[in-house]
Amino acid sequence: MFALAEVALWDIDETLQQLKAALPLGWKLTLRVESGYSVAELHDEKGDCCWVSSNPDPKLLFLEGLGWLMVRDHKTIHPAWRPREHEVELRVPNPVSDAPDPPDLDPSEVDAVYRRKR
Repeated sequence: MFALAEVALWDIDETLQQLKAALPLGWKLTLRVESGYSVAELHDEKGDCCWVSSNPDPKLLFLEGLGWLMVRDHKTIHPAWRPREHEVELRVPNPVSDAPDPPDLDPSEVDAVYRRKR
C-alpha cells in the first residue's frame, strides 16, 4: 500500500515503474499514444486484454492502472455491495380507497360563503 503523500510526489517515470512492479507474473503492459492521449493496456499471461484506458496525462493513466490492479480481486463483504442473487420485483404500491367521492358543492352555498356584504 502507498501513502497518498508518497504517490503525490511520484513523477511519470516513478509511477510507470510502480505500475510495472505491481504486474502479476506473466502480465504485460503495452503503451501507445493516439490523438494526444496516452493509451495503456494490461494483458494477462494468456495475452488476453484485461484492462484498457486512455488519458491525456500519462501519470494519471498509470495511477488508474495501478489502482485497477490493486482492487481487481477484491471481494465485497458488506451485503449492500454484493450482486443480487435474484431479481427484485419492482412495483409501485397503489392503495385503493373504498371511500366514495365527496358530493359536488352547491353553487349557492359557495356564493353565500364568499359573498361580500356591501
